[in-house]
Formats: sequence, structure tokens, C-alpha cells
Amino acid sequence: MASIYYTTLWTDSDCTIACWHEHETIEQAMKCMPCAGAYVVAVEDGVMRALTVEEDAQFNRLLFPATPVPVLVEKCKVRPREEAEDMVEFVMRWMNSREIEELQRIYDEHAGAWLRSRRKRP
Repeated sequence: MASIYYTTLWTDSDCTIACWHEHETIEQAMKCMPCAGAYVVAVEDGVMRALTVEEDAQFNRLLFPATPVPVLVEKCKVRPREEAEDMVEFVMRWMNSREIEELQRIYDEHAGAWLRSRRKRP
């Protein structure tokens, strides 16, 4: 069984810095995020890796709990291909998938609710 833990990365003065704690969960690792732009990565069997799609969705739900961002990530059916595909190719394939109209409707629905909830704050 693979050993996995999470750590936080950020940059400062052109240096990449890690908290180097071995957090058991993404939520625990997020508590070490010292600034905007910090990110959580996984360390699996001693090798640092990006979060999986599922882990990244969890990260977004925790980072943006009341916004439509996590909902869109979870609803999006288009996933990066296993073979090399750069971001432009992925976005073009996604935009041509006809899924964009449905995601726009979901975003509008959730963004409206989120904006209304923000206005109610004192």
C-alpha cells in the first residue's frame, strides 16, 4: 500500500518553499498555506506529485466552499487525456464538447446564489 501525505508549497523571492509537514489530509495541509497562491501537493512513497482530479476537487471545495468553482470541477465530464495534451488543446477540446453551455448554466445558478449570500453580510 502506498504511503501518501500532503504538504503545502508557495513561492517567496523566486524560491519554492514547502512546509514539509506530513499532513494526513488536504484540509490539514491547507492550514499551513501562508499566502494567496500557496498550493497543496501530495507526496506518495516519497515522490512529490500533483493532486489527482478527485483530490483537486476536494481542495477546491475546501478553498471555495460557497462558490460555484467546486461544482463546475465536479460536473465537468471532459478530463485531460492520458497522453500528452497541453492546456490549449485541452481547453479547445472542452469548448468543442458542447458541455460548456450546461456548465455556464450551472455556474450562473451557483454564482447568483453565492453573490446573493455575499450581499447579506454586514
